[in-house]
Amino acid sequence: MNVAGYAAKSNSSDEKDPVPLREIKEYDESEKPRGLFYPPLQCYFCKSSIQFVFYSDLGNVDIIITNQSTGERYVDGFDTLVGMRSVDISGSSGVYYIEINTENGMYVGIYNY
Repeated sequence: MNVAGYAAKSNSSDEKDPVPLREIKEYDESEKPRGLFYPPLQCYFCKSSIQFVFYSDLGNVDIIITNQSTGERYVDGFDTLVGMRSVDISGSSGVYYIEINTENGMYVGIYNY
């Protein structure tokens, strides 16, 4: 399930670009969403950080960011009650794979910088 739009690369270093996230979760038929689905979080790529915005309490999350082009890896964990959190990255060009593990499931996103 795609929970965000396509990410387009910005030419400005001050802007943040949305990163499309996909929820990875097994549903049984009684839990399957039947209407509009609003994501509980969004992710934005900024030149030297990746920003996470949480719209609901997902509990503790573990975040793994991997630049698949350079092999750089960033790991962070925190409580989503903070509402917003940034993870600093080097800003090297490459393909960034973002994995967000929550207490109830997992979200993944890929951003090409």
